[in-house]
Amino acid sequence: MIIKIDFYEKDKVSSILTAKYATFSKTTGVYTVRNNVVIESNDQNKRLNTEELKWYPKTHRVKIDNDKLVRIQT
Repeated sequence: MIIKIDFYEKDKVSSILTAKYATFSKTTGVYTVRNNVVIESNDQNKRLNTEELKWYPKTHRVKIDNDKLVRIQT
C-alpha cells in the first residue's frame, strides 16, 4: 500500500508526499513516514527522497535523522 498526502497552499496542491508506511503518535503529535519517502514540489520541480522522516505539524517542521540517506533533486 502507498500512503499519499497532498499539501495545499492557497487552495492549490503545492507538494505531494508518498511513502509505503506511516504512523501517528497521539502522545507527541508527530507523524513518521518510512520506506521510499518522496516529497515532490509541484511549482518548483524539486524532489526529496529519503528512508524516513518525521513531520511535526504544530511547528510545520520536518526532521530527517543524520543516519538516513537523503537525495535532493532540483
